[in-house]
Order: sequence, then structure tokens, then C-alpha cells
Amino acid sequence: LTLRSNPLVRIPRPVLLIDAQPAPALDRSSLHLFMDGREVAGRDTLAPGTVAFALDRDLSSGPHQLRAWVRNRQGNYSWPFQKTIVAMLPAKELQLAFHPPSLPVSPLAAARVTIRAYDSQERPVADGSTVRLRTKETGVDTVVSTMNGAATVYLAATDRPGDLTMTLESGDARGHGVLPVRSSNLRYLSGRVTSDSGSA
Repeated sequence: LTLRSNPLVRIPRPVLLIDAQPAPALDRSSLHLFMDGREVAGRDTLAPGTVAFALDRDLSSGPHQLRAWVRNRQGNYSWPFQKTIVAMLPAKELQLAFHPPSLPVSPLAAARVTIRAYDSQERPVADGSTVRLRTKETGVDTVVSTMNGAATVYLAATDRPGDLTMTLESGDARGHGVLPVRSSNLRYLSGRVTSDSGSA
């Protein structure tokens, strides 16, 4: 048994192809296909030994396990077949969170920006999904990848009071955020911390 389709899918109900060879020696009725432990029905294609199957429910973003087995006409089973199918569905919604929620005017001040991306099922997108972040005032333009549905960026403050405005893009999904930058008595220090042994 061989998976002929790309194991990375970008739609919730892909049609996958499995090759069962040599076709004349196999008992086609014994072929069983399972996605995440749930049996799915296959249909023959014009290519001998190639079976197509479509899911009866949407895949969620992330990895899924495809398993299959078949017997030959002598009643012997194939080697266990298992493949990981990764559903990298596009983001539908992007959310922003800042820590701290505002910054003082200082070239040393920076905020941690957490971007969360959700697909059309309101589930976190698959690891490795990309999000583009741009800032108007400081000219940042970067692409980050998600892990567990989120990505992190550190942004420096502007050199004068105002707002640091952000735009997000991931496929057709869009997001916006504003990080206030205000005058403050806070002072940031830069330097290097070393131990008694002199190591950093």
C-alpha cells in the first residue's frame, strides 16, 4: 500500500489516493481505510489498484492518522500501513495580545506581541502556518510561523508618544492592533549580567 496524494492538505475534506499493488493479486473487498480510527469508504478509480476516498466530515487543523490494510487472494494481509496527514487549513481569524499593554517612549522598551490564528472551525491552525505582521510607524515587516496555534513577535517602542499600529495577514484573514506608546518616568537600562566566575 502506498499513499499517492500529498500528505499536506489545505482543504477540510480532501480526496486522497492509495495505491494497492499488485492489483490482480489483491482481494479488493478486503481493503479497509481508517482516518483517526474511523473507517472511511473508498472507491475504485480508472487506474488499476488505485483507490480514492473522500471524508464524510471535515478535518480539523493539525495531524491526522491514516491507516489501511488489504489481503491478497491467498488470504495474507499486507504490512501495516500508517501515514500522517497534516491539515494546514487557512486562518479565518487572527487575534492580538500585548504584554505589557502599553510602552513608554524609550529605544530600549519592547512589548511581546502574541498572535493567535484560528481556522473556520474556530480551532488553532496547524503548526507552521505563517502570519505576516507589519507596523506603520516603525516599518517592521516580518513573517512568523505558528506553534500550538500562536506566534510571538517582540516590537520596540516608537521614539515619540503615539500609537504603534499593526496589521496582520494570513491568507485571506486580516487583523489589526494598536499598542499605545506614552510618555513615562520609567527608565530602561542596558548592560550585561555576569556571575562571580565571569560567565554571562
